[in-house]
Amino acid sequence: MDENTTKKEKFMDKPVSRREFVARFSSVAAAGVAGAVMAQAGVPSRLHAKEKVRLVPSKGVVMVDAEKCIGCRSCENICALSHEGAVGTALSRIHVLKDWREPGSSIEAEFHPMACRQCPNPLCALACPVNAITADPKTGARVVDQEKCVGCELCIAACPFYPPRIKINRQAKKAFKCDLCGGDPLCVKVCPASALTFVTSKHGV
Repeated sequence: MDENTTKKEKFMDKPVSRREFVARFSSVAAAGVAGAVMAQAGVPSRLHAKEKVRLVPSKGVVMVDAEKCIGCRSCENICALSHEGAVGTALSRIHVLKDWREPGSSIEAEFHPMACRQCPNPLCALACPVNAITADPKTGARVVDQEKCVGCELCIAACPFYPPRIKINRQAKKAFKCDLCGGDPLCVKVCPASALTFVTSKHGV
């Protein structure tokens, strides 16, 4: 999978630094409160129970070539529309980060699509106190059970990448993330610049 990742994506996909870690946990302080409340209520956090959560490997992952991205946000819009019935980047499972360049640069900005990496041992699933994050039986994609999710945001805080690849629907108070569209990601299909690729393997990625 590393061979399909550009240098730029590797840079953008690095695990968070200590400063980023502190900033993220500050932004989800409520998650810590929720976790404490649930612990008192008898809902244990698996972060303290074991080091890994065992899920079947994902059979695919959306790879990004940031050099090709033109910032059109077609991927974000089709994702939100197909999953939520509304266009809006806040409801998209893929996130396009706009990186403004320094004055005098030959280009105004660069764009970096951020897609879930479908981690082999997902920390988001490990952090979930109600086991709402599992592997889709067809694709192996790490998915959120909306019926089980309590909106505590502990999964967001646990994501090792920045920005987190799992998000919260503020209105529904539920977490959501890339589900690979059942094995045929629409973001990949609509990208006019071929910046997204769906890489698959029957043995898991």
